[in-house]
Amino acid sequence: MDRWLSDSKKAHEEKEDDKALSKERVEYLKKKMIRGLISTETKPSVEIEQGKGEIEDDFLNSVIEFKNWINSRQYIKGDKEKIEIWIKNLYRKLNVDQDKDAKEKIDLSKSKLMEMYRELPPDFLEESTRIALNKKLRGMKLTNSNQYYIKKLKNLILEKLKEVQYYELLKDLLEI
Repeated sequence: MDRWLSDSKKAHEEKEDDKALSKERVEYLKKKMIRGLISTETKPSVEIEQGKGEIEDDFLNSVIEFKNWINSRQYIKGDKEKIEIWIKNLYRKLNVDQDKDAKEKIDLSKSKLMEMYRELPPDFLEESTRIALNKKLRGMKLTNSNQYYIKKLKNLILEKLKEVQYYELLKDLLEI
């Protein structure tokens, strides 16, 4: 209890000391405090938490690191080459990240197409055409005969798509 009373006495004495300070001293202390906040040694740096390995966080961390580096420089004109290197590296990192995203999307769509291809009945395509298509999907080297069967399949698909248009027109006519 004595400790609480002594703490309240100290606080009361500090308030009285603040009132006793001259206005010049108060202004000086305020300026000193402001200088301390603004000084280059205690500049607050912007930081973000490292995400779950997300690409955007990694790139953003690199940009913030570049910003902090540039803010710490006094004479930027002498650092032109370093700045150019930083910017080129950031640009390269951005392109690499975008390429990774695009590649992942392509892989997902390709895997979906492969699953749909497996659902085709085995007797829907000729055996030679199916072999050629499997080679193409797996990225294996195609022989001339494989290329022939793939070309033949493309032509067949184009013909069937034309027929579908005609059947759709006939369907619309019947619904009138």
